[in-house]
Amino acid sequence: MTTRLEVKACGARGPLDAVALEAVPRDDLGAVDFLGLNLVDGSPRRIDLDTAGRIVAACLVIVPVLVVRDMAAAHVARVAEALSIQWLQLHGREELAEVRALARRFQVIKALEPSQLSDDGYVLQLVEAGVKRLLLDGSRPGSGQRWVLPALKLESGRLHGVPVWLAGGLHAGNVAAAALGVSGVDAASGVERLGRFAPERAIAFARAARGEASPRRPTHDDDPDGQA
Repeated sequence: MTTRLEVKACGARGPLDAVALEAVPRDDLGAVDFLGLNLVDGSPRRIDLDTAGRIVAACLVIVPVLVVRDMAAAHVARVAEALSIQWLQLHGREELAEVRALARRFQVIKALEPSQLSDDGYVLQLVEAGVKRLLLDGSRPGSGQRWVLPALKLESGRLHGVPVWLAGGLHAGNVAAAALGVSGVDAASGVERLGRFAPERAIAFARAARGEASPRRPTHDDDPDGQA
């Protein structure tokens, strides 16, 4: 039995983004599973806590994910609990003790650069700490930088039993090939139009990732801007 590819779209700016994604039936290839809420300082996709709360309230089936970088673990926990969010995406240089502490209370996605994902000892420590997903991406979420999946012994898209996701410069025109061999895919700039989250692009991204015919590659005028 083939496990359905998981799809995350990142950079929602308001509750209507979630409403549009929720309207897609869950059995449709275009159904997005996870929606990233960016709280990274300095990112043009950063939203305030009030907006995040309204987006979370609009997520009925889609799982909201709090995206943070180098935020103190105790503060991350307070924010997540205030927003009733169970999933965290960590992009910083967190100490293993911090990852472990958060993983006891939340579902943790850990973003890793290729060299980190290739470090089997480090990956095993993350797995033992309780990380639920391993995301191949850079320290700056939504940078648009392309990554090549390093040579790994993945079994059904998993490393040491943990699903591996791929991010970095993905969009509906290239995700089908990139998704081969992984458990999930994630996009930020690739699901935007003119620098704003575009639900229709997130839906097209999910459909393309799962094998439906991909539309044309976004052009410069469409502005997948590659900024965090």
